[in-house]
Formats: sequence, C-alpha cells, structure tokens
Amino acid sequence: MNFLKNISSIESISSTQNHRVKYWAKLRKGNFRRQEKVYLIEGFRELKLALQNNIEFIELAVVVENIINENEQNLIKEAALRSESIFSINKQILSKSTYRENPSGFLAITKQNNSNLNDIHLTGNPLILIVENIEKPGNLGALLRTSDAVGVDFIILVDPVTDIYNPNIIRSSQGSVFSVPFVIADGMSLNSWLKKNEVQMIAASPASEKLYWEIDFKLSTALLVGSENEGLSSYWNDFQNVKFVTVPMQGQVDSLNVSVASSVILYEGFRQRSQG
Repeated sequence: MNFLKNISSIESISSTQNHRVKYWAKLRKGNFRRQEKVYLIEGFRELKLALQNNIEFIELAVVVENIINENEQNLIKEAALRSESIFSINKQILSKSTYRENPSGFLAITKQNNSNLNDIHLTGNPLILIVENIEKPGNLGALLRTSDAVGVDFIILVDPVTDIYNPNIIRSSQGSVFSVPFVIADGMSLNSWLKKNEVQMIAASPASEKLYWEIDFKLSTALLVGSENEGLSSYWNDFQNVKFVTVPMQGQVDSLNVSVASSVILYEGFRQRSQG
C-alpha cells in the first residue's frame, strides 16, 4: 500500500550509484556534515520529536514497504508535507545511506542550527547547561536527554570536540537534540555573556567542601560540565565567580560518569524549582 500516493512530486531512486544516494552516505561523516551544514535524522522516536519541534526537512527518503504501522505512516506523511524533496528508495539504498545497522524505513535531511549567544534572550531565571570538550557521543546524548527531562532552558557547547549532529548522539538523546535549544560558543565570549546576564556558575569538583544541594537553583544558574578524563579546563579556574560543589560518595570509587553526576545536580535544580 502506497500511503504517500496523494503526496505530489515523489522521485523514485533504485540505484545505489545515484548521486543523491552517494551524497546521503557522505553525510555519515562529521566533516562533510559541517561543510554542508545539514545532518541526517534516523529513527521514528527522533522523527516524532523533530516534528513536534517544527523541524523542516530538506529531503525525505522512504522505503514505502517498510512503513506498515499506522503511527509510522502518519509520521512519514507529516514529514513529507514539511519536506522540500521526497524520494522513494529501496532497502539497499537505505542501508548504504544511514548510520544504523538496522535502519528504520526512512532517512531525513535537515539544516544544522546556526544560532549563537547573541540569539539567546533570557527570561525569568533560566537553568543552563554548559558542556565543554565532552568526547563520547553517548555521554553528550545522555546530557541532552536529562536536560529535556528536567527542563533545562538551553545548552551551550563550548569549543566542542564531538559533533552534536553525530547520529549516535541523536539516537542516545532519543531526539532531545530537537527539544532542547543549544548554541556553540568559545569560552571567552561565554564568560563575558554569563557575567553580563548575572548567571551564577556552578561546577562539580571532588575537592570542594560545598554540597551541590546547598546551591540556590532558583536563581539564574549555569552548570559547567567538562570532559570525561580531564574535567573542566584550567581556563575556568581563573574566574572567581565559579562555585565548585561536590556530589558526596560513600563507595570506593572516586568519581561518577560525567552524565550521571550532571544528572544528579540538574535534578536537584528541578526539585528546588518544582517547589516554587
């Protein structure tokens, strides 16, 4: 059953040597994504969140016979209405073009976010997550997912070493990359911006004696998160307005995974703000 039969201008592609197929396959590489300023969306959970957050698509390619579930059909039809170009493809083309080993029945291409610090307009007392030099896609995806859960207003990526549009990040975030606004910034510009907007900065450190729940999260607050191995760079030690806190531990290990520690602290912010 061709549930897209009422959608006009569908182009059929049957060869893996087609120039569009080669283009999609190249988008699996971060350098090419950055060059083209676009990225791939795979997976129905991710597509649903993209649609809920009004993402527009440049291209949509569908293996029609793979879309048999009615909910999936409705998602694809809505995505088709938001797409500039629509292609009917086969399973072989989908496997060659997507990142996942067992891809869903579609791939979508959309533009990367080009927002910066100047585009952020603070209202009320925002809760911000600042991520510096996170290397593992799974950790960054988990941070995005937690940020969505606790109502982080936006995320600032400082000099990122991991491409936020990596398909593994989109998957591990379960599509939260679409629901939590984010910008990319350098450290110096960010520090000036935070001071200007009177945002308190906190960061976790095992050397601190201040417990994380002693922070007043009802104020405008930014949590600083550093790399898995090194933590925050020494750059931040030069700023006296960073409040270092500790997450107490009773076991024999001396640290938590960066996404776990961040989640613990962010949920304390969520708890305080939920109580008014």
